[in-house]
Amino acid sequence: ASGVQTFTNAGQTLTLNGASVVNGNGVFGLSGRTLTGAGNLTVNGTFNWTGGTMSGSGATFANGGLTMSGTTKELSGRTLVNTATATWSAGALNTGLGSVLSNAPSGTFDISFDATEGNLGGARTIANAGLFRKTGGTGAAALSEVFNNTGTVEVQSGTLSLNGGGTSTGNFTNTVGGTLDFGGGTHTLSAASSVTNS
Repeated sequence: ASGVQTFTNAGQTLTLNGASVVNGNGVFGLSGRTLTGAGNLTVNGTFNWTGGTMSGSGATFANGGLTMSGTTKELSGRTLVNTATATWSAGALNTGLGSVLSNAPSGTFDISFDATEGNLGGARTIANAGLFRKTGGTGAAALSEVFNNTGTVEVQSGTLSLNGGGTSTGNFTNTVGGTLDFGGGTHTLSAASSVTNS
């Protein structure tokens, strides 16, 4: 079929046992219930995550743009990899049980509001190798995951609090109106890291 094709999971459990692909002209939506399984999901079109849970031992690759809005979303044990542009604009994000939120070297991850997140228990990590930034909201976005930065972290608006510690070789910066807060845990910055502000 020609044109844009949309697949949305709102009320069922979708279990992936093998590799699955949504092509570039496809839109994948997760608005409720669960995406799980050991199989990887590669979304080359737009991925709209407005609710529900991603779990299982597989990985989800957002290669065509990721929007995170709506209500509470949960990343439970699964790896989510952003390789394009991701925008988290609404709704809490709960993480845990070995989950990894990875922003690839080609990725830009924007937090455009005063985000909230919750702990599902167990290990949880944000691994930034691209550009990770807070671009909106005058209050705080507090992240309690381990935050490892090999790319660039930028605070343009409000406060970005990194409360879970981490190991970094990358750069941290803030512009006028933005505050970077190493709010908790042990942060180990290598000699290659830099922290600059305006």
